[in-house]
Order: sequence, then structure tokens, then C-alpha cells
Amino acid sequence: MRLRLLPVISRAISQGGDIPVLPDYAPLEPFPSGVPDAMLDGYTRRFSDLAAYYESERSRLSAFVDGAAAELSEIDRPAPLGPGPRAVPASYQFAEIMRGYWIVLRWVLFPPIFMVFAMLVGVSSMAHPLLSLVLLLPLSVYASIRASRRIDVLRRGEVPQIVSRTLGYGSGRMRNWPMTFTRGWKTEVRAYSGSGHTTQFQYRTSRGVFGTASISGVEYFGVLVVDPERADLAYGVPDFGSMPRPDPRGLWDPSIPLRAWMASFASLGLVVAWVTVCIALTVMGVDL
Repeated sequence: MRLRLLPVISRAISQGGDIPVLPDYAPLEPFPSGVPDAMLDGYTRRFSDLAAYYESERSRLSAFVDGAAAELSEIDRPAPLGPGPRAVPASYQFAEIMRGYWIVLRWVLFPPIFMVFAMLVGVSSMAHPLLSLVLLLPLSVYASIRASRRIDVLRRGEVPQIVSRTLGYGSGRMRNWPMTFTRGWKTEVRAYSGSGHTTQFQYRTSRGVFGTASISGVEYFGVLVVDPERADLAYGVPDFGSMPRPDPRGLWDPSIPLRAWMASFASLGLVVAWVTVCIALTVMGVDL
């Protein structure tokens, strides 16, 4: 077990993975001699308990090794992406469209920002209730442009050849802040304490185009999806609202994570509520 565990732990440390707690094993006490059999029950029960404990530890550490090996294989051998153009599932398109709204509207859920937003809507509604919908137009343009670029990269993009990878450190520090960790195509959100990082890549596409990409947050061990002809269109997996992942055929797996669905429907609900309130006020002839 030690031979299996130590290499995995050393690599997990170097790549920011979770490290299991390794207990200190106390040496076994010598079995007493010259003691009547009736007094040995306590000793035999203790040895049985120790045997069960060691077995549970072996199972726990084996599960860690297997899980860490599977996670590290996501970095070494991510699922291959087939050649484009490829179909973009409707779930991906919906998530990408709503992602642009969510990036802006999620801040409205915080009370201080919500008060400022409500004041803007109220002031514009004093002239006419539908006037507050004008505030939605630049947001819709931003969400549309953002979604069209990412959907196009999902349709035509490829995983480039990484020429170099460098890591920079930010000046700020975080404590128990939710951050997205990426291994290959796999992403998960975990609490993180420490400095921010910027992972910079230099890459080359199959068309011979060289480009650079920078991903901020925690250290990035995921793949890049880039436009083979445009060096400025390069995205990490967390940059997509759909958190894409190819299936065994190299096409996009239409399933998306639960958190992507939640963010998409939350942003859709905020937009629908915004429009509904404006229309209701117009129909009722009520000014705020």
C-alpha cells in the first residue's frame, strides 16, 4: 500500500489535489504469556478490533489511490475531441446563452446591489414602465455576442498542442472561497484558501496558428478549446457555461452539470421576472 500511496500523494501535492490523513500506527503490544485463558478475552478482542481498523484503513487509502489515479488520468489522457465541425447540443446552446446573463445578473442577488438596481428600474419606470426594459438591451447584446463566440468554438474548435505552460501568483488571498478546479474536462467547485493563480499557455493549432491563453483562479490543469484559425478565441472548460465534455465518439456529451442547469435557469428566471414586472406595470398603468 505504501508503494502505491506515496507516488500518488507526492503528485497530488504538486498539482493541488486533496491529501488523505495518514494515521500513526502504534506498535502492537506483545501477547501476554502465562496468563489464564479466561483473562485473554480482552486481548483477543483488541487484536480483532485492530484487524478491523487496519482493514478499513486499507480500504480508505485504496479508494483514495484509485480516485486520485482516475483524477490524474484526466490530466494525462483527457477524452479526445473529434474533428470539427460538430453538432452543438441544445443544452449547450441554452447554457451558453444564459451564461452571459448570469455573469451580470447574479450580482443582483446581493442586497446592496439589488437596491441600486431597483432604484434604476424605479427611476426609469417613472417615465414609462417599459422604459426599464431598455436596461436589458445592452445585457442582451453582451449575452448574444458572448454565446455566439463560444458556440462557434464548440462547433469548430479543437484541443491545441501546448507549447509552454507557466504559472503566476496573484497578490490577493482567499479563505474558504468557492473556486472551480479543473482536471482535463472534469470540473468541480470546492472551497479554496490561498493565493490566486494565473495559468498562461502558449499553444499551436492544427492550422499552424500560434496563440496564448490566460486562465485565472486556481492553477489550471484542464484542456483548452480554441478556434483553429483565430488565436484570440481560446477558452478553458470553466469559461463555457455548459462545462463541455466529449463522449467516446469525440462528439459533445449533451449532459451538463447540475450547477450549470441551476445557473442557467436562475438567470432565465431573473430575465423573465424583469420583463414580466415591466409588462404588468404597463398593463395596470401603475408607476413605481
